[in-house]
Amino acid sequence: MIDIPSIFQFISALHKKIVLDAYSHLVQVLIHMKKASQPKFNLLIRNGYILAGLSNLVGVLVFSKVFSNPELCERYPEVFSNFGLFVIILWGLAFIAVSNHWSQQRNLAAVFALEKTAYVVSWIYWLSNHSPEIPSLFTQSPLTAIFYLTYGPNDLVFLGLFTWAFFKADSD
Repeated sequence: MIDIPSIFQFISALHKKIVLDAYSHLVQVLIHMKKASQPKFNLLIRNGYILAGLSNLVGVLVFSKVFSNPELCERYPEVFSNFGLFVIILWGLAFIAVSNHWSQQRNLAAVFALEKTAYVVSWIYWLSNHSPEIPSLFTQSPLTAIFYLTYGPNDLVFLGLFTWAFFKADSD
């Protein structure tokens, strides 16, 4: 017999460790990149924009099972309806579209950071109201459970990227 509460506790502890490790790594990268040459820095942020875009695009298509996962939409329809998922893909395409010119788009980096802030706050709100449902969600739809446990930390990483880009971009 599978002990769902134990699995949930394990995943929750693992999730916290991953988030803290990712944040620690991001801080170390930021410190290191401050010392690095400008071309390497530009390439890192450019690739970060592309990764953020692919994360939105591929993430939506995988976790929504190409818009056919009703569990994903039903759990938080205010944010993750099929229309909301489509808009997330559009945001991802916008990240990719400006990746080669991010340093000339300082204000757009701020908009992207605000967008990611909205999703991080949304995740905290959803998790604070629905965390008891996670163990049963793992039984019903593991893919959906993984999505709801990871979309906030994922967006937090890219919030850091866009905030960093805002401070490093041309201020003209």
